[in-house]
Amino acid sequence: MAKNQSDDGIQIAPRCLGIVFKERKPKKHESVGVVDKEQVQVGANDIISKRMCGEELFREFIAENECCYWNPHLQESIKHLRFEGYFHPHTILVTGRDIYLDTVKCAWAQRTIRSPKGFTVHRVGEVCNISMMPIAQSQFTPLPEALCITISDLTKNNEDASFDAIMEELKNRYKGLQQPTEQITYQTLGSLIKERKIYHTGM
Repeated sequence: MAKNQSDDGIQIAPRCLGIVFKERKPKKHESVGVVDKEQVQVGANDIISKRMCGEELFREFIAENECCYWNPHLQESIKHLRFEGYFHPHTILVTGRDIYLDTVKCAWAQRTIRSPKGFTVHRVGEVCNISMMPIAQSQFTPLPEALCITISDLTKNNEDASFDAIMEELKNRYKGLQQPTEQITYQTLGSLIKERKIYHTGM
């Protein structure tokens, strides 16, 4: 059972940079990373299925930019970026020390960031303090719902969904909540059987 949450939001990600990519239309006979409908054009008539996830896109971005030996500050910064998240279709979140993020921002501003094959870097921007407001759980769970969940899980685990097993599972699953009496539980089970939400096997 969750305890009461504070009114303050919980930070779930540090300072990040958002890097937005756009797919680049392939030229004829050109090999690219990803094109429309999650496919890779490898030749005039050859098409193979391909899906690039966020981490793959991140690795491609790093690979394209970490070899800039003439700019050791950018090279160091790129190598120390960490993948933080991904937004569909082609936006990645990266994080790292402030000095690394600032160096990447500067490189973007000066148009010296290179794009992964098959993409162009469309935008780079600050993403600050991603947070969430927790939703507090109540001290009440509807008994019919709790019984259906309990019986479903017992059955799924090939366990006996006897009355005693159901009562024991309710105690374990909903610790901290007031437990229903056996009589109320029995009556509720009867109602669920009548509504055909659960079935009594007679075993």
